[in-house]
Amino acid sequence: MNVHVLYRGFWARPVPALACQVVAIAACARFARPPQALLSARPVAAVALGLAGWTLFEYLLHRFAMHGPRRLWELLHKEHHQLRAMEEKDHFLLHPFVGVPAFALVAWAGAHLVPLPAMLGWWAGYVVYELFHFMHHHPGLTAWAARLPYLRHNVGLHVVHHLRHASRNYGVTTSLWDRVFGTYLSPLEAELPTAGAPHHRLISRSP
Repeated sequence: MNVHVLYRGFWARPVPALACQVVAIAACARFARPPQALLSARPVAAVALGLAGWTLFEYLLHRFAMHGPRRLWELLHKEHHQLRAMEEKDHFLLHPFVGVPAFALVAWAGAHLVPLPAMLGWWAGYVVYELFHFMHHHPGLTAWAARLPYLRHNVGLHVVHHLRHASRNYGVTTSLWDRVFGTYLSPLEAELPTAGAPHHRLISRSP
């Protein structure tokens, strides 16, 4: 299965893909519980909780599903790790034909259990994840990100995951959960080339 086809084409580009996500979550909010039941007494805290929830979900999904059972690894993630270099000009966001139905189902179900602000925080985390992963593999954006300390370090962590140790640095948006669960490996410890330089594949590892 060529998973990369899900990250190519006009509808997988950042603006069209995220526009489809906005429409999906708006529709879920519209058909969820009555508006007053979706409000939270502390909306900012609810958004932050949803965002934090996404980062944990992202870590667990990447570690235990994409790098978990061999069948799932081969189906969902192996080809992505076989890139000859980090940069891939045709890699965009997840195609909305896949992302929208999956996310809409989660958002609709979640809207019946948690406040809408929390779901918006969850969605915001997903958006950041998509944009960060796009940046990690887009020629030019990695060089731009090297100018900002957090993004430079973030890109370096993902390079470690791809080119040095596939069992380290599962977090894409944050290294928090890698630090908590002991899977963090800094670019300095992995002896990576300078951030912004071309990173070619050095090690091929499967779970």
